[in-house]
Amino acid sequence: MKREGDVIIVDAPGGAKIKLKLEGRTLRIKEYMNGNERAKYEIRLNSDEYENVKNILKNAKTDQEVLQIFAGVMR
Repeated sequence: MKREGDVIIVDAPGGAKIKLKLEGRTLRIKEYMNGNERAKYEIRLNSDEYENVKNILKNAKTDQEVLQIFAGVMR
């Protein structure tokens, strides 16, 4: 996991890279495979979800912690 400003980049299983950015109450997720954008998601969060995601992204130390958000939000 690495941070570039307010963007978090995670190496996902299978060689994919996932970029997450929280803009206001919108979580923007882009998934890249072999350097090409494979999927793009824009998820609007309510106030409880926003606080939860913001805190997890701020405090995340490993790829696994961030991938848990990705999996939970995609449900």
